[in-house]
Amino acid sequence: MNISNVKIALYRIDAVQSTSINSSRREQSYKVGDDQHLYQAPPGKKAEEFMGMDLPFRVLLPKSQPGSISLAKGAVETTYRLYVSVTLARSQKPVFEYFPVRIKRYDKLSLFRKYSTPREGKVVSSDHIVDLDYLLNQTSFGPGDTITGHVRIKPNPDWPTRSRKVKIQKLSVQIIELITFTLEGEQPVEKKRKFEKHVLAQDIRLSEVAGKLHKIVIDFPSSEIRNRDGVVPQQDQSLPLDSCNGFTTTTQTYKIEYFVVIKANFSHCKDVSIDQPIVVTPFDHVMCMSLKKAIEDAVAEAKLLEPNILFSEPRLYRPHDMNSYMLYGVQRVGSLSSSAKPKVVIR
Repeated sequence: MNISNVKIALYRIDAVQSTSINSSRREQSYKVGDDQHLYQAPPGKKAEEFMGMDLPFRVLLPKSQPGSISLAKGAVETTYRLYVSVTLARSQKPVFEYFPVRIKRYDKLSLFRKYSTPREGKVVSSDHIVDLDYLLNQTSFGPGDTITGHVRIKPNPDWPTRSRKVKIQKLSVQIIELITFTLEGEQPVEKKRKFEKHVLAQDIRLSEVAGKLHKIVIDFPSSEIRNRDGVVPQQDQSLPLDSCNGFTTTTQTYKIEYFVVIKANFSHCKDVSIDQPIVVTPFDHVMCMSLKKAIEDAVAEAKLLEPNILFSEPRLYRPHDMNSYMLYGVQRVGSLSSSAKPKVVIR
């Protein structure tokens, strides 16, 4: 087969279905990095004849690249495709093949120190009658992980008479997912999804529980990857197969955030509400701990690599080189016609 040029390019495809009833699915593609020319015919030759090619390559990903995801039945989706173009001597139009690529990010694992540090805060009611203190023991969670912490409500000691009348109608904690669509040329559109909700206290006078710690214990939801028959469905090669409902991520067309919402409804006092941001990862804490050694080894190996040096040299199999057939485990039994289409394999 006479080949003039081989190159690859990685593309990210963001697809969104906005909240409008009549809105259509919109896709936007972005090239990740530059084209990589894996083979170019030498000067003075239009093409060279080959039986096969082994062309190693390395695609360096920018730190800001989002992971592959499909959320809310395809309302938000990010996938990647590796395109391979082969230019033959007989045609100016390249032959294209693409291969789905899954990308997972490991930068928000719950084992990292910045996420295992407790997060605390204080909110004062707008009428300054009560103070609400809260604490979350950590801020990164995966599917099935337990969110723990506590809430404390205290009266304002400067207004004992007014705070004596206050009654806690409901003290609750809930997990909220917020998707913000940021389509070009349109105003941002927000879509909320509510998950687990727990009531910590209800219909009780503030004077009875003043200063008492109300424990937060709420599980982050996970999705079942098996169907009703207990069978794992056929996997989309462009998407990871996991049990997470979603994770924290940002692209040019959408942003996914998560919050622990603490609400306190009172009588004889203004209500208090806190939206505490949390980070959600596709991996539960047990999986995060099991990944620790592999991540440490990969980091140590990456420090030794030169970005412009490949692991191996290209191998070009020419038809008159008998060793090329043996490397492929076949014997020469005929020749390909000039109209044959190249077969591209990504290992």
